[in-house]
Amino acid sequence: MPDCVEKEKITACLPPCLAGISIDVIEETTSTNDVLKQRARRDGLRDFTCLLAKRQTAGRGRQGKGFYSPEGGVYLSVYISSCREAFDFATVTIRAAVAARAAIAAMGTPCGIKWVNDIYVKGRKVCGILCERVDDNGYICGIGINVGGEIPPELEGIAGTLPDSLDRSRLAAEVIGSLHRMAGEPFEQVLAQYRGHSILIGRAVKIIRAGQPDTVAVAEGIGADGGLTVRLADGTCTTLIAGEVSLKI
Repeated sequence: MPDCVEKEKITACLPPCLAGISIDVIEETTSTNDVLKQRARRDGLRDFTCLLAKRQTAGRGRQGKGFYSPEGGVYLSVYISSCREAFDFATVTIRAAVAARAAIAAMGTPCGIKWVNDIYVKGRKVCGILCERVDDNGYICGIGINVGGEIPPELEGIAGTLPDSLDRSRLAAEVIGSLHRMAGEPFEQVLAQYRGHSILIGRAVKIIRAGQPDTVAVAEGIGADGGLTVRLADGTCTTLIAGEVSLKI
């Protein structure tokens, strides 16, 4: 049986500024984002309430994609109150991506960010992020990290995992602590880290947009709003605000 997250260990690894936050670890759920969203709308939640599951049966990613979530990974959702002036929905995904990358790197694994919000290690996705608005009350940041285990055949060459020997509880605490820091940072500083750890700049990418043919372009940079600037085959530049890009041409 793989090592799994444990509430007591996570709490012990958190920085003092997060002492007393609400952390709940459950054995199994459909999606930690869905459950925490329901709790927020029904009961209201304190800032930085955290829900973790040892496995998910219906984990979700961006654009309605599923997220493979077997036992052994780190799957958590964090509620962030809209009272935080430095944290708004336009920047939430970027802050979460920078936080997740920093947490994984702190555990000893070099990694980078693939626009918009995936964390990659050696050309494979090890972490996915889904951020959602909860009415006018706040936001849910869902972060799923693959740790150990086997990758199913359909995800071979696409997904990767962090070492099975990794302490999952410490990793979860690193993610929560890093997200808390990023929530309070000026966005310009967060964006600088987002740009600095991008794995796309200068590389050819395939732009994937629903209802449109795929397009090959070169990633030129990341704008002030987090959009990805690409140079098309005809030499013109455009900025992507949403959508998906792939390094597999």
